[in-house]
Amino acid sequence: MKKNRIYLGMLFSAMVLLFANCTVREGEMAGAHTQRGFEIYKSCEFNTLNFIYNKVDICFKFNAWLEADSALKDLLEDKYFPEYKLRKSEDGIYGLYNGVEQVFIIETGGKPLSDPNAQWILSWKGTDNDLNRNNYGNDLPSLASSFIKGTMELHVDHADTAGNSWNISIVDQDSANAFLDLNIVSPMRLMPQTLFDDDFTVTGTGKFYFLEGRIWSDNGGQTGWQHQTFLAFDIKSPMQFVFTYDDNSFHGGAIDLVASNLSGETLPVNAEFKGPYNVAITYKNQTQIWNVNTEMVVE
Repeated sequence: MKKNRIYLGMLFSAMVLLFANCTVREGEMAGAHTQRGFEIYKSCEFNTLNFIYNKVDICFKFNAWLEADSALKDLLEDKYFPEYKLRKSEDGIYGLYNGVEQVFIIETGGKPLSDPNAQWILSWKGTDNDLNRNNYGNDLPSLASSFIKGTMELHVDHADTAGNSWNISIVDQDSANAFLDLNIVSPMRLMPQTLFDDDFTVTGTGKFYFLEGRIWSDNGGQTGWQHQTFLAFDIKSPMQFVFTYDDNSFHGGAIDLVASNLSGETLPVNAEFKGPYNVAITYKNQTQIWNVNTEMVVE
């Protein structure tokens, strides 16, 4: 699976929570009274899936390499880690290197991730850009989202003796403003080689911290205000990811979200799927159904 696949289905303008001069400007689309709520939902969806893809799935791909026969290890290393070389540091500890730089450390505790007692730790040096900055050109805003700087630890613990559930947790060691506490279930396989070639569900809570962004001014132009924005979420019904070749969005579930800023403003949103592609967005006491592919109101 090529790296850019997850991005192709997610080129949406919903990455921006627009906080400027302590006020939030309302939606751009005529008649779309819940547009801001839809943007908040899509921002949470993008960042959650992007984090699972760029960080959590490293553990699943590495486990595929770890459990493979020696004849297949080089093939899987080239397939899943084309930018890295895998090196064993000591028993149960491995490094992913980009040249001479050790980018990730994987601590397995001597157990494969398929083991019911597995407790893995993936660590790396956090940056402003752990969740990738996304620039969509001059006509659309961009936002950098991050767990802030510091050494980051992602814990992946096998949570189910049946073999298809993992607890995912991460805490920003520099601040309590960002965290994830998730459970991922793979209904199709006991041990997927990569989550994004199968279906999976996500439950749990989290909070993203957005460091900066360019936001639209009222006349449609862009300005460069710096702001800090927080996006907390609580999944009420499992968010369902369904594997397709041309779409990378959640297709089911329900989630409560609250966007906030340092000035104390809050924007609560509820998102609940009414079918594989249609999500009902409730925002400021109004509800509209959006199509997640076309990003248009359907009713």
